[in-house]
Amino acid sequence: MHTVNAAQLAGMLNLTPGRISQLAKEGRLDGCYTGDGRARRYDPTLVAQKLKGALDPAQGLGNGARTRVAIGDILATVPSDEPRQPKAPARTDGSVPDGDEDSYELLRKQKLAEETRALRRRNELESGTMVLASEVERQVAKVLRQEIAEVEEMLRTGARAVADKLGVDFRTVRKILTDTWRAQRQQRSEVLEDQSGSAAMTDAERDADI
Repeated sequence: MHTVNAAQLAGMLNLTPGRISQLAKEGRLDGCYTGDGRARRYDPTLVAQKLKGALDPAQGLGNGARTRVAIGDILATVPSDEPRQPKAPARTDGSVPDGDEDSYELLRKQKLAEETRALRRRNELESGTMVLASEVERQVAKVLRQEIAEVEEMLRTGARAVADKLGVDFRTVRKILTDTWRAQRQQRSEVLEDQSGSAAMTDAERDADI
């Protein structure tokens, strides 16, 4: 591969010319260039080989991912008679084995997808087009408590009317009505819980699943 200047090399690696100069000054590109100052010319292949194992893994999940991909692209153009090394087995701690570019790229895409979902969720919350499930649950529970209180007040009023009309004990009538109502509530609660547990997501819910 032909040699290039610092600005051209920076463009190839998605870095800045200043970063290239810094790497050279630190000695991390020794043997990869000829000349000095403005006359310095770099061999992109040698630079890619030198930097390939020197990138911090954490950098590959941010802007450094483009540099890692660029390095891979440069090295992919270099013919080699050496047999391809088998990929290292996946690590159980979630890290990526050295040199496993495919897994590294997959990890990067997964992180980007997670960030996209988080950004979409934040945007929809801010625009008011989405409401947190916890908030919906809180509001629904509040309304239900109010309705239950209204029903139980109605039962007390009804018990008083029955007791006065039939000449029976008010507390006995109220207990019968209240016990019947609460048994019905418990039965309905169990039925609704079973139904909600077996309910499948709708197409709209799957589309909005973030």
